[in-house]
Amino acid sequence: MRLAVPLLLLAAVGCQPPPTVVTARQLLREPSRFDGERLLIAGLVQNPRKQLPAEGNGYTSFDLADGTDRVPVVAWGTERVGSGDVVQVRGVFHKQMQIGGDVLHDVLEAAFLRPIERAAQPPGTPVSPP
Repeated sequence: MRLAVPLLLLAAVGCQPPPTVVTARQLLREPSRFDGERLLIAGLVQNPRKQLPAEGNGYTSFDLADGTDRVPVVAWGTERVGSGDVVQVRGVFHKQMQIGGDVLHDVLEAAFLRPIERAAQPPGTPVSPP
């Protein structure tokens, strides 16, 4: 019985369809088509911000530029992403998403964020606090 539950969970997760690979241009041209879909996209992080709203959970947001356009991304919690990092994002696309009192449009809610390549740091950049 103890082995049956983990095997059922593994089978349920393994049977999910793979996420659809898209470009930012596709998302922004046809947001209704992708609303609520599990997606995979990769690109360059631009303008990363950590948000700690008075109501609700904190999150990290940034624009993801893939060479075709830019799409906003929201990742719950504080992610270690910097401007210029190349990342892969798996998540769900929302035509409209509410976070606290803010309403965001055409945004990808990240379920998984994987750094592919970190941005180069200028010489003399401190690696830790003094």
